Amino acid sequence: MTTVPAFSDALSSQDKRERWFKIVEEQAGSGLSQVKYCQQNGIKISLFAYYRKQYAKSQSKLNSTLSFQALRIEPQPNLELHFNAGCVLKLPVDYPVQQIAHLIKQL
Repeated sequence: MTTVPAFSDALSSQDKRERWFKIVEEQAGSGLSQVKYCQQNGIKISLFAYYRKQYAKSQSKLNSTLSFQALRIEPQPNLELHFNAGCVLKLPVDYPVQQIAHLIKQL
């Protein structure tokens, strides 16, 4: 059970907000209704509701700023071998050297 922390005027508004958001998260994980949780922990339901709404807004903003970026897969560069007869052999740059040697011998 969470007891409502005494929020002194010395806390910054950001600190208060973070502490309330933690309370909101704890209530969500408690399995208790908001009213029951507030009653058990001596929290004013109106104050809890205010910070719960602020929390929901912050999560909404967080989710809207997280997005997928388009992924563009670039083709791997090729190794090009040009031969006298105008023949061009194009291979991926990571093609095994031993196999390249074998291919050249076959030409």
